Amino acid sequence: MGSLNAVVIALPTNQSKLTVWFRFCIMELFKYLDREVIQNIIFLFTKAQATSFRMGDTIHVLKRLFGEIKDQSGIEIPLSESNTFLIDNEAYRYLMTPKEMFHFDESEVKQFKDSWNKSAQACQKLVELASRGSPKSFEKTGQLEVLRSFLDNHSEELMNMESELEQTSVKMDKIRSVLSTLTAQINHLEEMKEEVITLSPEILSSPVEVCQHPECADYFLNRTGYHKFPPKPARSAYIPFQSNKNSPCKSGYNHESKYHQRTIFQCIPKFEQRLPPEILSQIHDNKRSLDLSQDRLAELEMQERNLKIQQRELLRLVAICNQQIRKHSVVHRNETFLDENDFQVIQQQAFTDGIPNEAKLRKLEALKRSYEYEKNLMKVQGRAYSHLTLNEAVSLISEFESKRQAHNFGSSWDNSRDMDSEFTNESPIQRSVINGSRAAFSTMR
Repeated sequence: MGSLNAVVIALPTNQSKLTVWFRFCIMELFKYLDREVIQNIIFLFTKAQATSFRMGDTIHVLKRLFGEIKDQSGIEIPLSESNTFLIDNEAYRYLMTPKEMFHFDESEVKQFKDSWNKSAQACQKLVELASRGSPKSFEKTGQLEVLRSFLDNHSEELMNMESELEQTSVKMDKIRSVLSTLTAQINHLEEMKEEVITLSPEILSSPVEVCQHPECADYFLNRTGYHKFPPKPARSAYIPFQSNKNSPCKSGYNHESKYHQRTIFQCIPKFEQRLPPEILSQIHDNKRSLDLSQDRLAELEMQERNLKIQQRELLRLVAICNQQIRKHSVVHRNETFLDENDFQVIQQQAFTDGIPNEAKLRKLEALKRSYEYEKNLMKVQGRAYSHLTLNEAVSLISEFESKRQAHNFGSSWDNSRDMDSEFTNESPIQRSVINGSRAAFSTMR
């Protein structure tokens, strides 16, 4: 990507306040510069004629802002007479002005000439300083942009993963509750058995006389084909005849002979516990629902497992990006949009004569969310990756994106599982990147 002899930052000399947009632009610029380029930074102050070619208020505003940067990253940005230059373009405008249309007196011409000479000398010294400096490779700046783009592109995806994992967990809890209810219902239904008597015929050695009157029956056959004990009639329903010891009737009964019949077989009862058909139907329906619910739970568990694997891999790469950004960037993050008062000032850019531009407001809100995501993602850390170089980190990102494009994300999962152990000796957030990400994202829900 070539090299840089100098990074020239042009600013007006009379910037008296640290405005929101001034702060945002400076922080955004330094966010993408790597630390090695800092020594090659040159400040060029314009409109110097307004301050008589002396440092104006801008120098104080910059020092205040650079103090904030030092507090964040520990980097001190050089700002001294050796790397600051003053110029003014009024002399150039004088040369471009048609003389027949405007008249300048001798003092004005002298002022323009003096301004031209001072600006020319400043530009010459700036070029000399840039040529003397050791060229810095611009490669790291490009690599840092790759890492920051990765965070920006995948921050919302990670948020959606976290939300989807929570929704999946809620669904699984509901299904587990349904499974518990169905299992309890099935167990209860399976206890609702009836005593059933099966009669098996057996041929007798000689005929016997029996009474077919219902009151003399021990069992009866219902419509479902099962034999059951008959209900005991009330005593008042009995109309016993005179006792006859030769009668085939039960003791206490003496029915008419028309109910009597000779037979050559008897029925042997067999007692069983059976479920009624309607109960069996309910159990069948419940077991079918149970199977469907178990299949759905298995699908959700697989979905959750895959999401966690993807989340783990993404968070591993996020931790690597953060480690490299903290190691190489001048500014870790730009939080201008995250200050509520500052953001209200920024939102004024979307109003014209008090009328809001809805499209601009939506863009500003989206930009604010992206900076919120960036801030929270920067909390995901992992010192286990400090041995990686910037080149290796960029290679991992490129490999990940290539696999994504090839729809072969799963091939990297096995390689990422061993990385989990690298968090075990870290602080509570570092010990579990997954839990750390949930804490980081909680403020954005």
